[in-house]
Amino acid sequence: MEVLAQVDNGRLMVDNAANLLDLTRRQARGKPPNNRLHKAKRNYALSLIKENYPDFRPTLAAEMLAEHHGFKVSRETLRKWMIEDGIMVALWPFTATSTRCSGFPRATPRTALA
Repeated sequence: MEVLAQVDNGRLMVDNAANLLDLTRRQARGKPPNNRLHKAKRNYALSLIKENYPDFRPTLAAEMLAEHHGFKVSRETLRKWMIEDGIMVALWPFTATSTRCSGFPRATPRTALA
């Protein structure tokens, strides 16, 4: 925080602060990324999902938004939005029991044939 305060006071250049903090110039200045989608588009996509596709996972929901509504968004962006909005629960981190196929019987060692 001291480094950013020095930038605000004009005692430290943004380039030097970025190097000290191991950030890019843009991050050091607090600018948002250029490819960030507007909040209204996010809200529109989430409202369409809630109304039309409430039980869809992000991949299929993204396909439906693109095909039926002309709204293209990546499945990973949609996944993040759905988790943030509470439409979907994050599956990470996996627990030890959720990664094993529990529906199948465990393999048992075979005995040697005599």
